[in-house]
This record gives sequence, structure tokens and C-alpha cells, in this order.
Amino acid sequence: MGDYRLRLEIGQLLRARRAAAGWSQDLLARESGLTQTVVSRVERGLVPATVDTVERLLAALGLQLRVGAERLDAHVDAELARLAAIPLAMRLGDSDWPYLVRQLGDLPHVIEGPLAALVQDVPITVDALDLVLTAEDLAAFDLWLRRHSALRWSERWQQFRSSNPDPRIDGPLRWRVTFGQLRARFVTDLPEWLEVHHGGTAYRVRPLAALEFEDPTAAGLLRRYLERSRHPDG
Repeated sequence: MGDYRLRLEIGQLLRARRAAAGWSQDLLARESGLTQTVVSRVERGLVPATVDTVERLLAALGLQLRVGAERLDAHVDAELARLAAIPLAMRLGDSDWPYLVRQLGDLPHVIEGPLAALVQDVPITVDALDLVLTAEDLAAFDLWLRRHSALRWSERWQQFRSSNPDPRIDGPLRWRVTFGQLRARFVTDLPEWLEVHHGGTAYRVRPLAALEFEDPTAAGLLRRYLERSRHPDG
């Protein structure tokens, strides 16, 4: 377990136990002989708390620190199992992704990101439709966005706004239409893709082995899913 994730898990544990006891950070600080600033920084995982500090904080709550070991990637396996138990409709969120994909019609595209992984059976949640399009289809995509009354994401206002959706104009390549959010990137030629049928809709998606995620949690889930697919007993 990396230092950063260890700090986060310790912080989450401490915050949960403090909240369950109905204590404020100030009260925990007084009872443990530390400062509220220390409690806050430990709970947020901002500092690598020493064993002595963690033990003092837990002892104030009537708890003690216990060290154990688990199989490598057990936490990722647990998260995969948790997500797999969530109904698909909930993992898809409030958006109608099948309808949105069908609305793309003949516009050449390839789907990547979480939706591409989900329709290939990876238990993962979806927050947006990630598209790969060709630069020569910029104008066609602009017309598609206008037909669907797309709102464009504004970095300045941190929300979707009624501005020019044209992807040829500088700005985030992120929009919201009636049926969900979408992101896009443009290339000279579409990458390798395969067609996956899911729930009556055909998805042109990047193969799992070619998918990459910026989000470290999603990347870890995909990596572990692929490992387990190659080594079912591992």
C-alpha cells in the first residue's frame, strides 16, 4: 500500500470513528492532547501521521490500533465485487447512454472511457460518454451538438453554459445534452475498435487492453479486472 493511500485510509477511519462517537475535531484534540489542526490534517491525509499520533487519537475514542495483512489487491477485489453487486442501471447513473449512442447515427466515432469498459463487462460507474472523433468530422460534430442543444463546460464558471459549442473554438471539449454528458478528443484516424452489442445497442469501443483512465481508482479497477481475466485463480 502506498504512503498516500495509507494516509487516506487512516484519515477516513479516524473521521468515521470520531463521527460515530459524535465528537468534534476540537473535542478529539483536547482528549488526545493534540491540536485541532493536527486532527484535521490527519483526517484529510495531508500528513504521514506517526504510529504514536494515531494511537493517541484512537485511544481517546476508546479504540486501539491493530495491524494486519491482506492479499495484494484485496481492496481492489472488494471494490470490484461491490460495484458488480450494484444494478447496472445505477452504475449508468441518470443518463440514457444507449439512446445517446444511437443518436450519433452515422457520425464516425469510437467510444472509450468508463462506458467502453462497462459494456465489456468491467464493473465500473459511468459519468460521461467519452468519444474519439476524427479532425475531419469537426464540422459534422458541431452540427450534431447544435441539433441537440448542447451546453458547453465553462472552466471559469465551473458549470455548463449556453455558449458556442463548436469544438473548433478553444475551450474544454466537454458538453451536456439532454441525455447525458460527453467528452471528446480528435485524431487524424480513428483507433482500433470492436463492436459490442449490449442491451440492443451497438457500441463501437476501444478494446479493454487499449483503454486508459486518468482517474487512479478507475485505472486500478481496470488493471485488476484484466489481471483476473488472464489469471482467474490469482
